[in-house]
Amino acid sequence: MPTEIWTCSWESRRARSTSTGTRGASAEPRFELVSDEYLDIDVGRRSVPAFIDADGDGDQDLVLGSESGGLWFYRNEGSDRQPKFVAAEGPFPGAGDLPSFTVPAFVDIDADGDLDLFVGGSGGGLYLFENRR
Repeated sequence: MPTEIWTCSWESRRARSTSTGTRGASAEPRFELVSDEYLDIDVGRRSVPAFIDADGDGDQDLVLGSESGGLWFYRNEGSDRQPKFVAAEGPFPGAGDLPSFTVPAFVDIDADGDLDLFVGGSGGGLYLFENRR
């Protein structure tokens, strides 16, 4: 199975690159640019992607931070193999609760079996939102 890397640029362009290698292979992957405007998703300058199965349906949904602040949520209504990201309301803090230049990251910091949300921003602080599900 090919490994994939998702990236974005400082100009809010998204790209999805596919490796020619396989998971666990000893050869170094070779990434080939597939798109620099992936699915025409645009949340403004300096977008930063993170992925989480936010709706519990088994596929990865897309969460984007941006220069303007706040988090943008795109539910995957497709599959992991053929994602179809659709803008939706998400279970995330509102823009008023977050700094500009938001950078989301998900990790189970309290080892309770669910992913918590960390957000970095322009002020240098680190915000923690614990998943209370």
